[in-house]
Amino acid sequence: MPKRSAETVRLKTEKVHLGYGDFPIIEGLDLQIPQGKIGAIVGPNGCGKSTLLKALARLLPVQSGSILLDGQAISSLPTRSVAKIVGILPQSPSTPESISVEELVARGRHPHHGMFGGWDHTDDTAVEEALRLTGLSDLATRAVDTLSGGQRQRAWIALSLAQHTDILLLDEPTTYLDMTYQLEVLDLLAELNISRGTTILMVLHDLNLASRYADWILALKDGGAAAVGSPSQVITEDFVRSVFRLDSRVTRDPDTGTPVVTPLAQHSLAALRAKADGAA
Repeated sequence: MPKRSAETVRLKTEKVHLGYGDFPIIEGLDLQIPQGKIGAIVGPNGCGKSTLLKALARLLPVQSGSILLDGQAISSLPTRSVAKIVGILPQSPSTPESISVEELVARGRHPHHGMFGGWDHTDDTAVEEALRLTGLSDLATRAVDTLSGGQRQRAWIALSLAQHTDILLLDEPTTYLDMTYQLEVLDLLAELNISRGTTILMVLHDLNLASRYADWILALKDGGAAAVGSPSQVITEDFVRSVFRLDSRVTRDPDTGTPVVTPLAQHSLAALRAKADGAA
């Protein structure tokens, strides 16, 4: 990744070790998250993508090392102060029973209210904008638990947008979405990044979507960073083989110039079909 000045990094890790009990997940990770950029975390299942995101949002304590927000240990900062700067959409969040879409989205405004602070026009505007951007205005009064999986995911994304944080962490934001809505959600995040300057870091499984939308990519493997850099620097045939144990062809998208990964079949379909026909 190109070198950036310290002033453009608000959130970073220093020699961070993460795990659950005696089971280590990430060991000694140094990472600087560039301000105002879109980043993607990729890697095989179980490599620590979600674990890292939780730690960055202070939902999981570090075992050793430090996570710094604006130069201070994030663990030492008040919860409300962190929530005003860093928002997170976890994987498969739990929805309160019978809550409406609008009520769920409105919860994103809670960090902006002090002990005696009341709801005001700014909050209304933020919720209305979040509903509009995610295409949920017509469903505002519907109970979240009556929505489809894709609609429910967009409701949670709307909550994150209403929170109006400078840094937004999303764990697989395209889960449950068909191809059209995947692109719409990622386009929405890209627009948010451009219009508001929001720093976005998200876990993605699709390498092609990560390449298309991210300014930089972190690949995790075996407890650490297997690669960090621009999509063109990270996504190569050697990288896919090393990290995912998959042979592929990496070409360039004719419109964006970003890498496109095409997996190579591990078995010849023609040979498998011929074998099946012979056995019939």
